[in-house]
Amino acid sequence: MYSVPVRCDSHHGIGELKGILRYDGVRLTLQYQLADMIYGDFRMLPADLELATDNLVSAEYRAGFLWLAPSIELRVSDFRAIAALPAAEPGRLRLRVPRADRRDARKLVDGINALCADLRFARLNASIERMTATPPLPTMPQQNSSRPPEAQSE
Repeated sequence: MYSVPVRCDSHHGIGELKGILRYDGVRLTLQYQLADMIYGDFRMLPADLELATDNLVSAEYRAGFLWLAPSIELRVSDFRAIAALPAAEPGRLRLRVPRADRRDARKLVDGINALCADLRFARLNASIERMTATPPLPTMPQQNSSRPPEAQSE
């Protein structure tokens, strides 16, 4: 299990989202709390956002300028998956990581990308199986009359 403390600006820079991004090999969960940047008071109770692994497109670790501002960028295929977060752009969530946690952030991103690759491989195999399966041949209706077929058509 990997967990990394994260933060990002919210509400166009007026607020800040602070939390922990956790990945346990099956689920990706963001536990977060919104804070006011002006006074520093927390105005929201802590909340959890579980990202479905089917919606994850990719995760990317970025070192930042001179390796001083590391961040994690998550891309999702479903707009509603992260729409509840005021810090999210459509389909994309950028989270800053403290410099001391860079190594854990890389491991977390590698784990997420391995899971995404496994899911893509399983979907591809299912599609190949579906495309290569031969449909059953249609059966001809049987005729109950005793006349030969040439006599029936007249």
